[in-house]
Amino acid sequence: MNFNRKLLYQFLFIIVATIISCKPEEIIIDKTAITVQTLDAGELKSTQVTLYGEIGYLNDETVLDHGFIIRTLRSSDSKIISLGNKPELGIVKHTLMGNFEIGQGYNCTYYLKTDQKTYEGNPVYFTVNDIYVDNAKVRYSSIGDTMSIAGNFHQVDASFKLLLGTSYTALDVAYKLDAKKEKLTFVIPNKEFYHGDKIRVSFSKNIQEQQFTQYLCDLTIAARLLPPKVGPHYFYQPIELKATALPRYNDSFKIIINNKVLRFESEIYPSTLDLKGSSYKLGYIWGKDTIYLKETWDFEKPDMSRVSFLDKIIHPHGHTDITGFDYDKYLLNSKFSAKIGNAPGYFDSNLFEGNIGFRIEEVADGKYPVSFISDVYGELKINELLTVQKLKINSVDVGEGYYEDPIRIKGNFLPNQVYTISLGGQQVYFGQPISGDLVFPCPFQFAKGKNMIEIGYSNYGGNPFIIDTRAIQINGIEIKSFYPTQGAPGDLVTIKAKGLNSNYYQIGIGGMATTPLFVKNGEAQFIIPIVSKRGKTKISFYVDGKEFRSTDDFEII
Repeated sequence: MNFNRKLLYQFLFIIVATIISCKPEEIIIDKTAITVQTLDAGELKSTQVTLYGEIGYLNDETVLDHGFIIRTLRSSDSKIISLGNKPELGIVKHTLMGNFEIGQGYNCTYYLKTDQKTYEGNPVYFTVNDIYVDNAKVRYSSIGDTMSIAGNFHQVDASFKLLLGTSYTALDVAYKLDAKKEKLTFVIPNKEFYHGDKIRVSFSKNIQEQQFTQYLCDLTIAARLLPPKVGPHYFYQPIELKATALPRYNDSFKIIINNKVLRFESEIYPSTLDLKGSSYKLGYIWGKDTIYLKETWDFEKPDMSRVSFLDKIIHPHGHTDITGFDYDKYLLNSKFSAKIGNAPGYFDSNLFEGNIGFRIEEVADGKYPVSFISDVYGELKINELLTVQKLKINSVDVGEGYYEDPIRIKGNFLPNQVYTISLGGQQVYFGQPISGDLVFPCPFQFAKGKNMIEIGYSNYGGNPFIIDTRAIQINGIEIKSFYPTQGAPGDLVTIKAKGLNSNYYQIGIGGMATTPLFVKNGEAQFIIPIVSKRGKTKISFYVDGKEFRSTDDFEII
């Protein structure tokens, strides 16, 4: 019993699943109205006529037939020309063979019949004559162009109008015929027409209050790129372009810059093109042809005869300024590098206002040419040479080695280079040479005795580049004498010492510290502070964490 119930459930599940899977899909019917129109007839001869219609839109209605209806104006006779039930969107063309009476008026209507209704375009009137063009193929033209079309125009007189028509507008255009009436000349108007517009060129004439038109040929409007404005042009600025008959709504007009095909824009920045060179060919695609302008877009080249170095000599890992070169005009937004001889050079990007900072790394002594290597201009060589000299220290004179006494270091120092002296990684001097030497007062950071100093110079970024290490002997401060040799708190004491020239010190006596009243020319005065004990003690000078004690004792009474 349970087994049969299980089979029953499986059977019901299969039935329900089958019903669900067979549910019909929803079908959406396109009910947008079909649009058709009748176009001017063309190639009108006594033995044949070319009829034109156009289907603008087809929906889901079933097409039963489409074609043309021809009527003569002198009778009610009509002729239906069926083209079947498989029309295609766009222009419908049919050449009708027959015997047409010259001067007789006809009208033509394009129709399209569906299972719902019959759609018809407005009738177009024409008359058969001997007016035709030699070649009715599509021609390309731009606004302002003068068009010359060969053909037979013997029957054309002053009563004929020349019409240039698009789906947007139709213009009555002035025209000329040559003496033999075998060449038609007219100018494409400078308004109303845009890139990509399809234009039908037709003659029109009023006969018995009816307007008869005769199709001659098709034109396709194609934009033209205009010559660029006169320079000077610079790489950081946009390439400015103008054109005639630009598209209404799309970007179908293509231009060419060197070998790149781009959509037209009124401004294009060179940096986005990834092109090399200082001269760009400009062109455009006109119809099916590629046209290059005789004018090119040229970037002004820098005058390297005006470029020089602010400092003609630098050290390895040193820097100088390049003058007479406008970075914004010639290098901004472009790809570039620099070299000194065959070694790389580098620009200091923080100094692009006015002069350009230029630095090098490890380069051997010598005189070298310096060049900019630019994607735009190629190699731009500076006319003068840059000299590289390794810093050499000739001597270090600390004198007697007392604080604030002058230390003089001799070497091949450069006048505008900043040099550094460090002690244990701490900078104790930073400055430029005086009369060719580094001269500075013995700093308090030096300890009494032997000190190892590092001599170098400030490289790019201000960091020191060390080139030499020297040992110097420092005495610091040496107390020579003091008087009186005894005294009570509140008494005045005068001290004479070496290395004593400024009021940076504190004086220690009897376990107390005090500030000198004044310090001048190796002499200091202080008042004995109140102390807790009497007796003999040493007099000390304290500076920068160091203590210098007297040899003799002072007695506090």
